[in-house]
Amino acid sequence: MKLFKLIVLCTALLASPGLMAQPVHRTPAHYTPLPSIVEGAGAEQISLNGAWRFNPSPPSAFWMLKDISLQGWTTIRVPSDWTMQGFTVPPGTPAGYIRSFEVPRSWKDRTIILRCDGIQSEATVWVNGHPAGSHLGGFTPFELDVTPFVKADGSNTLAVSVMNESLADTLASGTQYAAYQFGGISRKVTLFAVPRVYCSSLSINTDLDRRYETAQLEVEFTISNTTAISASGGEVSFAVENGRGNNLLLKQKTLKLPLIGAGGLARQKFSAIIEHPEKWDPEHPRLYFLTMTMSHNNRFVEVVRKRFGIRKIEVVGSQVFVNGSPVKLRGVNRHETHPLLGRSLTNELWRQDAALFREANINYVRTSHYPPAEEFLDQCDELGLFVELESPLCWVGHGANETWSKQNPHSNRFSELILQAVRETIEFNRNHPSILMWSLANESAWGPNWVEAKRLADSLDPTRPKTFHDQAVGQYNNYGSTSMPIANIHYPGPKGSETASAFDRPVLFGEYCHLNTYNRQEVLTDPGVRDNWGIGFARMWEKMYTTRACLGGAIWAGIDDIFYLPGGKTVGYGPWGIIDGWRRPKPEYWHVKKTYSPIRVNNTRLPVPAAGEPLLLQVSNRHDFTNVNELSIVWRIGTDSGHASADIRPHNDGILPVFLNTPPAPGMTLSVDVSSPRGFVIDSYSIAVGDLPSPHVVTRNDETAMKLDTAGQTMTVTGKRFSLVFDKSTGALTSAEFDNRTILVGGPTLMILEQRCNECAPNFSLETKPLNETCTAWKTTSVSVAQHLDTISLIVKGSYAEAEGEYRIHILPNGELDVRYAFACAKDINPRQYGMVFYAPTTFDQIAWKRNAQWSVYPENHIGRPEGSASARRTGGEFRFREAPTGDWRFDRTDLGTADFRSTKSNVVQASLRDSDGNGVGLKSDGTHSVRSFLDGNRVALFVADFNSGGGEIFFAPHHAADDHPLKKGDSVKGAFRLTLIGAHP
Repeated sequence: MKLFKLIVLCTALLASPGLMAQPVHRTPAHYTPLPSIVEGAGAEQISLNGAWRFNPSPPSAFWMLKDISLQGWTTIRVPSDWTMQGFTVPPGTPAGYIRSFEVPRSWKDRTIILRCDGIQSEATVWVNGHPAGSHLGGFTPFELDVTPFVKADGSNTLAVSVMNESLADTLASGTQYAAYQFGGISRKVTLFAVPRVYCSSLSINTDLDRRYETAQLEVEFTISNTTAISASGGEVSFAVENGRGNNLLLKQKTLKLPLIGAGGLARQKFSAIIEHPEKWDPEHPRLYFLTMTMSHNNRFVEVVRKRFGIRKIEVVGSQVFVNGSPVKLRGVNRHETHPLLGRSLTNELWRQDAALFREANINYVRTSHYPPAEEFLDQCDELGLFVELESPLCWVGHGANETWSKQNPHSNRFSELILQAVRETIEFNRNHPSILMWSLANESAWGPNWVEAKRLADSLDPTRPKTFHDQAVGQYNNYGSTSMPIANIHYPGPKGSETASAFDRPVLFGEYCHLNTYNRQEVLTDPGVRDNWGIGFARMWEKMYTTRACLGGAIWAGIDDIFYLPGGKTVGYGPWGIIDGWRRPKPEYWHVKKTYSPIRVNNTRLPVPAAGEPLLLQVSNRHDFTNVNELSIVWRIGTDSGHASADIRPHNDGILPVFLNTPPAPGMTLSVDVSSPRGFVIDSYSIAVGDLPSPHVVTRNDETAMKLDTAGQTMTVTGKRFSLVFDKSTGALTSAEFDNRTILVGGPTLMILEQRCNECAPNFSLETKPLNETCTAWKTTSVSVAQHLDTISLIVKGSYAEAEGEYRIHILPNGELDVRYAFACAKDINPRQYGMVFYAPTTFDQIAWKRNAQWSVYPENHIGRPEGSASARRTGGEFRFREAPTGDWRFDRTDLGTADFRSTKSNVVQASLRDSDGNGVGLKSDGTHSVRSFLDGNRVALFVADFNSGGGEIFFAPHHAADDHPLKKGDSVKGAFRLTLIGAHP
């Protein structure tokens, strides 16, 4: 014991400021379970979160300070990182933290332990001026025995020296990934007391028999004796209760402890059989509680209570089985991230993240690229989410990390820290039943160090499979090292499932279907690319689901990685999440919920049933563990409603009968909501019953002979309620009036938007400019107008810098405009959209639409909903730096209007742009057109697109390539649509 203290003292001194580049003491990876009860000790835990004193350039030996209010020190919140708190720390130098604390008098004869859950990324700790220890690594916890230094009858001082530019930060790519200096005490700090003879480590494992009907509980624990005498007469009793508080009958309940010498320890094992266990899986997250009561000579000493789950993980052939059932991972990647808190979150955010993912039908989270706070794992245990827990090792030997251009990632120099990161990751988190597998690293170069890491991981936890997200030079498609039971591929593209099918082991798409991010101009201009993403994603998932060897995958990503720094700068990789940093669902969130839905109702239309017969729904049950009869299924049709149920086992198809109380009439709609017993709606469907009635087409009865006036510099067409004025020299529409109200003030102008993407870099900026340019440098070749029977036709020929051709406007007596155009491209181009733009006065800021949508049901606040309206201007949608938005994501506003207003509505059957009185212009379509509106200075643009695709995001591009329409020089862009001038009164 004295030798250990001497080692700690020496190594802590070596880690003092000025010597931080020297090797530091590696704290052993053992973690004391927090005590539930310690006899006579009062409060056993003290949170040291809250206000600390901080100095970014502390004086030497600052840990000896008695007055922590001295000049140069200020208040900082813990946990947090210093950059997000507005501090700047000189690179490569340690910052100083200091605070006072008191402990109860009852702790005087106790062992006192300091637990730090995360300090970025090199820390040295002093208590009352005494060096207590040090740690290297920012994403894994460490604990120190501070008993000799703590005064139980007075005030104490805790000081921590923190430097971020360390080898651990490099190996984790922590600061590089955050795009700002990520340093400080970023996770909670806890002081707790245990007896002098106490439980110092605890591992709970479970196994199931071949029928998965009987569980074997294996408890491994360590008893440490910190006294100066031997400890004998010890005994530990065990109790297990289920989540309802019922105690289980155990054949063996107690374990006698051996003699433990002074300063020694004893590693012990306890086994118990649990008959007919309530097994844990993400669809039934059933938890048990293990209570260990330690006594000494029949005197109660300590109680430790730990939550666990019973489940068995097996890799058999090309599949992963949990409790004997094959699983398919519907996943997402997750960072610990918040716009103002950085990577230091709160209990509310951890709970909210897990709940939002679960309600999106996600059953698996990859913790890219480091272990999360244990509080998030607690939520995954409780709410039901599989977790792939990744060690804090990212881009080791990968070109994305500039450090490795001059380093050999396989050098022995990195071996110790790599092994430490893997060991601490597993040792601290191993008791969470939600953890399905361990990931050793992200996108790193395989080599000898990882062979040793795999060997270590297997020895620490043989109950879970391991994986490795390797990075071949210059590639993003990685198959994983052959020694890993689970292979990995990043961004496999639409043919990834074909690649996976050739494997004889499970293949995980560790990152796939990247959200629109690096096409920053496209996303800013047209949020509709986020809605379009759902098409390619759904196609990809269907292939993955039906490929046996494809274990599933994790979408990149779960939450936006954008940080608003206190100094006014915005950094991060950008808006790549299905929810934003404020935890608001974005358009992709609904597509994930629908695509990942484990319940599929396959009917798109139902026949009217015979009297007394039910409606029959074809249902695919894609759950891994849940029978359909466990779900709540509520249906509605007209004023009739009820519940439905069927016995359809997991991974099976079946018929769900809906027995109506009243016979339905043709054209009615059946609504179905399927809810989980865990309290959220899994999926919703809207299904037509019988043939829909033919739509009633209203023809405006105001057709009279039109007049054409070509005198002067304009051409004017006048009808009963309208007038159109065209410029004779350019052919452009200068004015369109209906019922003496100006409806249009310009157009048509050709728009050909090329797919455009930026580099993959953390260069997100609020200064991004929109990508909304129409074709330029128009030169008119000819303008002609002719009247034939009841139609007046305008034919305009000319050229832009980008294309050459013509457009024709056929004007009908009721004021409808039949627009046709054809232009030849002047260069090769891969367009995102092309079509024609018309302009209206600024008061025309309301767009409405009906369209053929991807899904039959959408939330009312989704920009891709089948029917709706949106306003360009909404109070409350303005962006205010470092302020949480007050409304839905769809109301977020730029100079182009709200996200809802400026987003493309695809496959429309009708749309209109109106003012508040109801005047406007409408579009009639057969479902092949897309429309988009946006504010354009002193006017409002209405863009009617004959071609629309998903954008230029580099990682997702292969998925929408099937929908692209690349053009060669001379190829034609053409289209046709009909506009209607609308008055406030029919």
